[in-house]
Amino acid sequence: MIAVVGLFISYITSGCAFNFPGRIRKTLDTLVGAGAESKSQCVRIVKFSQAGEHKTAVDIADELSKAGYRCSEKVVERIHFSRSKLNAADAYVLKSNNCKKVGKLLSARTNLRKALEIYPKYYWAQNLLKKVELSIIAEIKGFKTEARNLELKGDLEGALSVIEKARALSPGDRPLELEAARLHVAVEKYSQEDKGQRKLKKILSYKDIGNCEKTKTLLEEEAAAKRRGKEGEERLNTVRNYRRSLIRKGLVMAREAEQKGNLDAAAGHTMNVLKLSSAGEFLSSDTVEFARLLGMKFFSAGNFSKARDLWEGALRLSPGNSKLRKYLTEVEECLDNLKKIRK
Repeated sequence: MIAVVGLFISYITSGCAFNFPGRIRKTLDTLVGAGAESKSQCVRIVKFSQAGEHKTAVDIADELSKAGYRCSEKVVERIHFSRSKLNAADAYVLKSNNCKKVGKLLSARTNLRKALEIYPKYYWAQNLLKKVELSIIAEIKGFKTEARNLELKGDLEGALSVIEKARALSPGDRPLELEAARLHVAVEKYSQEDKGQRKLKKILSYKDIGNCEKTKTLLEEEAAAKRRGKEGEERLNTVRNYRRSLIRKGLVMAREAEQKGNLDAAAGHTMNVLKLSSAGEFLSSDTVEFARLLGMKFFSAGNFSKARDLWEGALRLSPGNSKLRKYLTEVEECLDNLKKIRK
């Protein structure tokens, strides 16, 4: 019986049975070829894993699994090893991406470096690290520009703080270390200067006059003529001229408003002029007289508060003016009477 079966199988494989020997031979060849290919791929998995090409090894294993092939236990162990390396590296890559999204470039770089310590030949992580490094270079450049602008504005401490941020992104960068050292010396020197000198430097760094009365006061009172120097005197003259132009313009506008019957507008312009003016200076007597007369109109109209404000401002410019003192006494009495009536 066994001999008969053997002869039958031999007959089939020799291509002489049932008139379709070619199809059976092709099927057997395919099965044998597929097995050889599967074995070859398993060998490739081991080679890639041993060479540190873990992603390639895992990709081949996944393709074999989809096709229904299974490698030997030793190869399966190797696949598990490569997959564990890839998963561990991917976890750090994911952390890196999250850090990069929120602008934490140092953390992003650290996580990518950890991923490459686990999987040195992870080319995707290598490319991501290159992009992060380029972003860091761009950020350092931005910090340098910001520090330069802050220094030009006189904010040395701010400039030093920004340069320190740049140093944190690029430890050991010699130019950045030298720049930080220079700014540190400048900050120390600045902190040792006296308060008046620092105020003067800040005033002279203003690009516009701004509050001319405050600027004038600082230039005149906080710094002596010798300390102000040529630049300080020029700035002081500029402020004085600007202030005078505002006083002149304010008086003109106040008179025009008063002539048109707009007393509230006239009072507003007059109060601004009173704030800008100083006793015994440019147009102070004209300002005092106009404020006195305008205050009388408000007093006659029953607006005692407005009259008092105008007369108090005028008295500041003319402290010895007996008329103004008398007016203020009368207007205070009127205001007190009004309070009593309201109560």
